[in-house]
Amino acid sequence: MKSYAIPATVIVALLMYSPLFAADPAVQQGPQGAQARGAELQAGSDSANMDAHFVKEAAQDNMLEVKLAELAEQRATNDQIKQLAKKIREDHTQANQKLQQIAQSKNIEWPRELDPLHSAVLNHFQEMQGKHSRNTISTAR
Repeated sequence: MKSYAIPATVIVALLMYSPLFAADPAVQQGPQGAQARGAELQAGSDSANMDAHFVKEAAQDNMLEVKLAELAEQRATNDQIKQLAKKIREDHTQANQKLQQIAQSKNIEWPRELDPLHSAVLNHFQEMQGKHSRNTISTAR
C-alpha cells in the first residue's frame, strides 16, 4: 500500500486539480458571474484576444498535466500507474504540440513556463512524501 501513496496522489491530482481554479470570481458567482465575465471579454476585446486567452490557459493546463504525469512516472512503483502516467504525458504533449502550431499560425504568444497558479499546484505535489501524501489522498476521496 505504501508504494502506491505518492503515485496515487499524483494521479488524483491529474484528474481533480481543476477545482483549484475555481478561485475565479466568475466561477464563484455561478452562471451570472460567468455571463458577466463573458460580456466583459466580448465588450473589452476582440476574438483574437479571446483566442490568445484560450491558448494561454489550455497550454498552461497541458503543461501542468505533463509535469504531473512525469512526476507519477518517476515515483510510481506499480506498472499500471506508470502506464497511465505515460499515456497522460503523451496525450497532453501531443495536444500542446498541435495547439502550439495553431498559436504560431495566428501569431499568438506561447507561454514558456508555468504561471504562478499552475506552479503552485505542481510544487504541492512535488513536495508530498510518505504519510503526508497518504493523508491527502484519503481526504480527497
